[in-house]
Amino acid sequence: MKLAVLVVNYDSGAHAVACVRSVLREAQTLGLAAPQVVVVDCASPSDQTLAWQHLRSLGAEVVCSPQNLGYAGGMQLAATRAAQADTYLILNPDLVFAPGSLQQLLDTLAVHPTAVIAPRCSLDEEGRLYLPPVDLPTPSSVVWDAYAAVDVVTARQRSLAQRPARAAAWSASHTYRAEMLSGACLLVRQETMTRLGVFLDASFPLYYEDADLCKRAAGKGVPLYMEPRARVAHRWSRSAGHGERFAGEPLRRLRVSRRLYLQRHHGWIGACADGLAAALESHAIDIAIHACHDLGVWHEPPDLSHTLDTPVLWELSVTGGFGLCGGRVLGPQEPAFSREAWSWLPQGRYWSRFSTLADGRVFQACTWHKADHSVEPLLPTSAT
Repeated sequence: MKLAVLVVNYDSGAHAVACVRSVLREAQTLGLAAPQVVVVDCASPSDQTLAWQHLRSLGAEVVCSPQNLGYAGGMQLAATRAAQADTYLILNPDLVFAPGSLQQLLDTLAVHPTAVIAPRCSLDEEGRLYLPPVDLPTPSSVVWDAYAAVDVVTARQRSLAQRPARAAAWSASHTYRAEMLSGACLLVRQETMTRLGVFLDASFPLYYEDADLCKRAAGKGVPLYMEPRARVAHRWSRSAGHGERFAGEPLRRLRVSRRLYLQRHHGWIGACADGLAAALESHAIDIAIHACHDLGVWHEPPDLSHTLDTPVLWELSVTGGFGLCGGRVLGPQEPAFSREAWSWLPQGRYWSRFSTLADGRVFQACTWHKADHSVEPLLPTSAT
């Protein structure tokens, strides 16, 4: 097997080094030939020189683009440098592979050689805080999500309706067929990439390139599989940022990509849905669908636990509407947070809720402000 590891970076050099180190460690453990590693930097605004030195010392090729090509465009450039590979690992820079994770992904690809494979990602390497499962966007879902930003009743109905799917995704223990995979981490063979024509389409400046891929894969009969047994930490949006940083250029690119996706795959209905969603989003309000107890400001993880003797669903969101949630299915009386998961959360306000799996009853909801910034990987002063 000739494995190529392709990483697209934007202002996340230290994360990219940690990512590449973890993949190379896994490859060495498996006794694989050293993978070809290509890292494309998309015109990072800050100095990434030290990170590039470290990556090159690890054997990676670093390609610095003078323009921000976006994730898909950067990935296309990376792929041209690894044309002789037969298997590709497509990666965001802010990933870390836990021990055994690469082996699990390769085993799943061996069982499903014509498929695209993705792991279930968590914020932390322990798998204590899973990231939100992703759904294939439709005109209807885009409009309803936008309407949920202006109407409390709609926000509550949509959020509560999504809980069974979240619980199923976070508690799965075996490979399963998926309709949508996140483009943050994908494993695929060269033959499948060729079959798809374009793997990630550079027409999408940021986001929705993975939705476009999954839609095209369905049309060509290429199966998509989620492998929940592969533990991969995704530090989540370290390049695009959060809050005000995301609200600038990343959000503009997202909206361009969304419109392109909806028009391409849903025609005039998709274009109308995008226009309606944009109009609704311009009137978005702060929504709280639960009466949450305010815990105040925290420097350490709050003691979020439950006393039930049955498993419960724990969800964590950055909005009071609980539209996009990370979380986990907790065992009886199991606490929610680990210190590692807490340390990787960005500074800001969070909302948390517990609900029963049997009847979906929300029995605890709270909010707090995390005072400290998240930890960041550190680079030594010189490459080794």
